[in-house]
Amino acid sequence: MSSRMDPERASARRSKRGSSSSVRNSMSRSNNYVGNYLNKSILVALDEDEQHEDEPSSQYSDFTLGENVSSEDNYFGRLRNMSGKFVNSFVVQAIMTCIIIGNAILLGVLTLDVVRSNPGLMNALEWLDIAILISFTVEFGFQFFYLGPVFIRQTWLVFDFVVIVFSWIFVGSSASVLRAFRIFRVFSLASKWTSMQKLFTAVGSSLPKMGVVASLLLLLFYAFSVLCTVLYSPLYDEGYLDYDYFGRLDLTFITLFQMLTTDTWLVIVRQVMDARPYSYILFFFWVSLTAIIIINLIIAIICESLIQLKDEATEAEAEDASIAFRAQVPVEALIRQQQDITSVQVEMELAINALMLRLPGGTSAATQSTKGTARA
Repeated sequence: MSSRMDPERASARRSKRGSSSSVRNSMSRSNNYVGNYLNKSILVALDEDEQHEDEPSSQYSDFTLGENVSSEDNYFGRLRNMSGKFVNSFVVQAIMTCIIIGNAILLGVLTLDVVRSNPGLMNALEWLDIAILISFTVEFGFQFFYLGPVFIRQTWLVFDFVVIVFSWIFVGSSASVLRAFRIFRVFSLASKWTSMQKLFTAVGSSLPKMGVVASLLLLLFYAFSVLCTVLYSPLYDEGYLDYDYFGRLDLTFITLFQMLTTDTWLVIVRQVMDARPYSYILFFFWVSLTAIIIINLIIAIICESLIQLKDEATEAEAEDASIAFRAQVPVEALIRQQQDITSVQVEMELAINALMLRLPGGTSAATQSTKGTARA
């Protein structure tokens, strides 16, 4: 009976040893994982602190347009920062937006016959237009003084610079064509509205894809122009058409573009059907392919670019929030937390060793575990 119980007791002891050893190993692995995570967090926080210490501070960093203007400890540096704070303030930007809208209205008023027939009123409005141009120049002068040559990295500031330069070139010009280009000053409004900037950016980023669609559309235009010119060029001479829609390749091209815009295209189709009853199949296929599929494809490309910009902005905001959260956690707190985890590790090791001492034959294993704890 005793010989039968000895193997059972031995197996029970081995199972207890194995279970306690597995518990100790799993607990040490989890503690090592937590400790490694805290070590990484502390290193990241220390690196960020060093980066923040190395970066130059800016007195008015909230008003910086993409580049930090170093706040030099002198009068010139403080003056630059004050200039940036002033020109990028909400009040000044709101005033400039109202001036741009007023300039657009003024350029429209200058085209009225009542104004053009009155030389005195026309001259007064021209001087008002020059005064508005001076205000644009002064605003850009403040921006240039604030940023310096770095302004060339800001797309909208470069656009404002080009518009201002060409506006001064066209001042006093007798050519009405050159003076008409003053209306492009209205697009400076895009530099004041963030939503409009996003729309222009989305259209610009979708240009490569739209170029592919435009190439496909051009091939379709050429193929259908040749086909319609060959098939329907005699109809005008035969008296079926009231205009020579398909007499030459360029005329056919214009006619197909008119159909693409769905502008009175059924009138042309019905005149052609008087001579070619089944011609509507070709024209229906053209309108469906271009006016419906191709145009909607271009709209889908622009919408995709807008969604991509939104996703990028969301990721940037999430990254900034993560950096701000990590910056709020002091390094000392992480070190104290690591010390607490280490002390808990030691206490758990001692508790496991005490448990193993209670098991028969667990003295040697507990001694080895105690040595490992001492080394740690």
